[in-house]
Amino acid sequence: MRKLLMIASLLYVGPAHAEPFSTMGLGAQTCAQFVAQYRADAATEQRFFDWAQGLMSGINDALEDTVGKYRDLNSMPIAQQKEILRAFCLNRPAAKYGDAVNSLLSRLPIVPSTLKGAPAHLLQR
Repeated sequence: MRKLLMIASLLYVGPAHAEPFSTMGLGAQTCAQFVAQYRADAATEQRFFDWAQGLMSGINDALEDTVGKYRDLNSMPIAQQKEILRAFCLNRPAAKYGDAVNSLLSRLPIVPSTLKGAPAHLLQR
């Protein structure tokens, strides 16, 4: 019986087409959800911030590859970045946490890429 259940669970694929999402994970949660979770357990903030760093790093990789510039994630102390995210979410509870991250990213300075081998025409923009 156990083997039969295991095989059945492996064969189940689920719906053929799900609703499309542009954001998944913690960034898809609302700011109100972030604030409630943060107030219940301060360690939650680090999990959300880890997601934020991944998003910002991914955006930077795309920017570096396409325009030869990126946002300097190290230009502002981590504590200040977290404070900006908290303040955004406290003031905009209906917004997505990902929106808070995009707002933070827009505050960071743009710097030219130092990637070796980057196409010269990308570095001149």
